[in-house]
Amino acid sequence: MWWVVLSLLLAAVFWVLWAPIRLEINTWKGIYRAKWVGFGALNWLPEEGVDVIEINLFFWKKRWALSEIDSKQLPAKTTPKTTAVKKKKRRNIPWRGIKKIAQTFKVRQCQFSFDTGNYLWNAWLFPVFWLWRSPNVSIWINFQGKNEGSLLVENRLGRLLWAMISSRVL
Repeated sequence: MWWVVLSLLLAAVFWVLWAPIRLEINTWKGIYRAKWVGFGALNWLPEEGVDVIEINLFFWKKRWALSEIDSKQLPAKTTPKTTAVKKKKRRNIPWRGIKKIAQTFKVRQCQFSFDTGNYLWNAWLFPVFWLWRSPNVSIWINFQGKNEGSLLVENRLGRLLWAMISSRVL
């Protein structure tokens, strides 16, 4: 009996580490979403208002307008004045760790269509972006005044943790 509980616990841990986390922005369809597959999603709904968000967790769904949420401000604390000047400590930025973490993100789809507003610039940029395209990344120049795009980025918690541990950032 205990081995069944242990195996279910291990399966749940592996599922949490391996479930994909997706960031999706699609201006053609009006989708602005951060989703952890199997857990939930955070959606921004600009067509209902600039500050309307929706949270889906398993079977629970809640929609908020951020402007309607009352902010409770605490009274400001008075601190005694000090005459000594504190020296700011300079921190080293772990660029190697940041690079390793950034490499864990996978761009699944990136398509942008934009217009510079200048026919000459559009004409010069059209062949450049046509030659630069790849199967899942493409940038197109249009002559219709439309600026639209679609971006789908994916990562997994396990890859993020491994990058942090291997670069000693954690």
